Amino acid sequence: MLLQRRHQKIIEEAPSVLLDAGTRAAMGEAAVQAARSCGYEGAGTVEFIVPGSDPSSYYFMEMNTRLQVEHPVTELITGLDLVEWQLRVAAGERLPYGQEDITLTGHAVEARICAEDPARGFLPSGGTVLALHEPQGDGVRTDSGLSEGTEVGSLYDPMLSKVIAYGPDRATALRKLRAALAETVTLGVQTNAGFLRRLLAHPAVVAGDLDTGLVEREAEELLAGSGDVPEEVYDAAAAVRLSSLAPAEGGWTDPFSVPSGWRLGSEPAPVVFHLRAPGLEPVAHRSARHEHRHPGRVSVTLDGVRHTFHRAGDWLGREGDAWHVRDHDPWPPPSAARRTPGGLAHRTHARHGDRREGGRGRRSGRGTEPVGGRGDEDGARHLRPARRDRQRAGRHSGHHGRHGPGAGRDHAVRGDDTVRGDDMSTPELGLPMVVPAPDLPARVRIYEVGARDGLQNEKATVPTEVKAEFVRRLADSGLTTIEATSFVHPKWVPQLADAEQLFPLVSDLGRSSGVHLPVLVPNERGLDRALALGARHVALFASATESFAKANLNRTVDESLAMFEPVVSRAKADKVHVRSYISMCFGDPWEGPVPIHQVVRVCKALMDMGCDELSLGDTIGVATPGHVQTLLAELNEEGVPTSALGVHFHDTYGQALTNTLAALQHGVTTVDASAGGLGGCPYAKSATGNLATEDLVWMLQGLGIDTGVDLARLTATSVWMAERLGRPSPSRTVKALSHKE
Repeated sequence: MLLQRRHQKIIEEAPSVLLDAGTRAAMGEAAVQAARSCGYEGAGTVEFIVPGSDPSSYYFMEMNTRLQVEHPVTELITGLDLVEWQLRVAAGERLPYGQEDITLTGHAVEARICAEDPARGFLPSGGTVLALHEPQGDGVRTDSGLSEGTEVGSLYDPMLSKVIAYGPDRATALRKLRAALAETVTLGVQTNAGFLRRLLAHPAVVAGDLDTGLVEREAEELLAGSGDVPEEVYDAAAAVRLSSLAPAEGGWTDPFSVPSGWRLGSEPAPVVFHLRAPGLEPVAHRSARHEHRHPGRVSVTLDGVRHTFHRAGDWLGREGDAWHVRDHDPWPPPSAARRTPGGLAHRTHARHGDRREGGRGRRSGRGTEPVGGRGDEDGARHLRPARRDRQRAGRHSGHHGRHGPGAGRDHAVRGDDTVRGDDMSTPELGLPMVVPAPDLPARVRIYEVGARDGLQNEKATVPTEVKAEFVRRLADSGLTTIEATSFVHPKWVPQLADAEQLFPLVSDLGRSSGVHLPVLVPNERGLDRALALGARHVALFASATESFAKANLNRTVDESLAMFEPVVSRAKADKVHVRSYISMCFGDPWEGPVPIHQVVRVCKALMDMGCDELSLGDTIGVATPGHVQTLLAELNEEGVPTSALGVHFHDTYGQALTNTLAALQHGVTTVDASAGGLGGCPYAKSATGNLATEDLVWMLQGLGIDTGVDLARLTATSVWMAERLGRPSPSRTVKALSHKE
């Protein structure tokens, strides 16, 4: 009997809880007859599958001329060393017993420990084993080839070891195996040991209500919180660093050399350590009191509870789980910043009662908050030229409700203030100055993603009415392609769970104003929901890398392409325009540089399906101009026309506009952008904000390229939205144009 994940066995047990004695005997006889029928001599394994609805039925699956990985559970309940007898039979010896001599005693369960990260969709992991403890004895055995210093790569099967427990009954075997997994320590490589321990405690497993689909069905519950780092882990990481700062014992000690936070005439100041776990934002964590029990362990006390961890290097482990908590420099030199996908963003992780002033986040209680904006980063006041006419004649008064074309042109309500089109003084002075450059397109279509990609990462729910008004204001600024929402399952992107309510509120823009309102669909179910509401433009989201495909879609690249085929086919049959995003075209936070041929393969497959256009995504913002133009040239060589290509750049390293210009020079005329620079990717933490639409329009206006966008009205819209989100827009152009006197 086994449990599996993605068709890979992870838990095996014997005897099976589904089979009665008669079925087990009949199955054994069928296996012997199968071997005899082909004259087989030697050790081997015959596999059957049993329907969950009728365990008395069984069907032949396959025969292997070898022992299976799970052979230890059979050894423990039969008392036979199967490996030994395999060698003896191969040497010509005959078995001294028959099938009728085999008896089953007790129960055994085996768990496969693999180098994979449950918090990241079970992506393969690797590294050097820094600390290792594998339980043995008292009914527990570990089969393993690991040792400290072993290098674990991703070129082979991820299984590292097997932990097997035996008891007189199933309940005892399960209890022993859970305890053994809690004792298992593998630091330096992320494993699934903690996940397996939680799986074995699931009520269905304990009750023996098993089938091969259980893990996938209960994945959400089993993985709940697996991507988080408990506060006591940060405490332990800070305690280890605090201990390393302490002076050597013995003799007189300078009080200023003791990391106690002592200050003359004042309360002790806490020692703060900047820490970061992979895939999460950095934290600034205050040191905790600690007690070392052993060179390889650290203990901390939090709210009266002592927590003890195994430790090695930057790794901490407990009860099968492990965390890699590294030092983080919040102000790295430029060279270091280029090497860090996460850039310089960080969050505060303080203790109960702490407060942080100066506009960089305030804390009360135990929660953590991202570091907020503080206006202009240099604190300077931008001087603006005197206006020639504060009250222009003919200004539209607009209204506070629906914003269709021609309505509310020159103002947007902003709390108690009003940001007016005539407050944007720089365009009024004829800036930017138009200086065309050679070999650039005359017009560029801006594919606005702010309402979907820009808002999907927001933690606080944005009201549906605000989203609808945002779309209308974007349309009023002259944008003609606005991605409205997403029909992904609400549990994956809760912010966009209101797609059915939102789309009808804005769909009239397509009929009355000629605005295209594409929506994101992940699969046929998403397509059904979109078509039911009258959507005529849909977008898929593919990946150029396996790691991100598994993280974002829970599928391999090829599996995701197969999923998209019927979506494209049905959409085209219904005369619906189909776009596909391709993420990670230039770099991947797990795999690093992405080979160009890998991107080309995915693009060609999507075009062959019938997609009308593709958007090449620089999801983590690592592209450079030469890379952009080389990829575009390779796609052209393979038959993908430039006219079918758009670009989607993130500004992580400040390269988005530069890369856009490189794409324009190649002939690209569709550029994705997000009003106010909103957005990111919930499955790639190093993906910072999208290219701001205002920044793009400013550059294109200076180059004399037509977009049809009113920059002043667009800026007013982004300021309006920023007010509703409670923070200033990250767009440099928005900051410059909306700065008040």
